[in-house]
Amino acid sequence: MDVAERIRDIIDDQDMTQKELAMRLDIRYTTLNNYLKKYNRVPLEVLRSIAVELNVTTDYRSEEHTSELQS
Repeated sequence: MDVAERIRDIIDDQDMTQKELAMRLDIRYTTLNNYLKKYNRVPLEVLRSIAVELNVTTDYRSEEHTSELQS
């Protein structure tokens, strides 16, 4: 599961909408939607902010050059 899919799952688990998360992050809904549709990569700072807002941690696997959100 990639980062965008994991974010969507956590949003759903927390009964939150993408619009609500975008408002909490102070970014446009379309920007968040582009990240979740994988049109754009999620910048590290935004990923950290998402983790804080969703009350999850980030787990970085340098050998795979990927990051995942862990609940």
